[in-house]
Amino acid sequence: MLKILNLKKNSRNQLVPCLSLADIKEFGIKTAEYPELQTAGSHCVNLAAIPDATSNFEFDSQRLYLSIPQIALDRNPRGYVDLANIDNGINALLLNYSYNGSKNYDRKKKWLR
Repeated sequence: MLKILNLKKNSRNQLVPCLSLADIKEFGIKTAEYPELQTAGSHCVNLAAIPDATSNFEFDSQRLYLSIPQIALDRNPRGYVDLANIDNGINALLLNYSYNGSKNYDRKKKWLR
């Protein structure tokens, strides 16, 4: 998944990702069970609120590795689509009509020999 992220320095002078609550919900993390994720006055979540969750940014390869315990993840099957992302679609009608007919008339002719 490609995403543009903002990085900031933490108290240990390390780069940490600035992820919003919507971002981590999209990753499948149970945000309702961790109210400490959202800190007052900041749109960045506090990943330390999830026990044993870590993030590692590799500057050379420009990759962010998140390690989240399975207990903090939603259990949705592969290919699951959230109901909030489904609409009713459009009104449509499919119609197909086919007609086939045949008529055969054979008259016996007698030829004179």
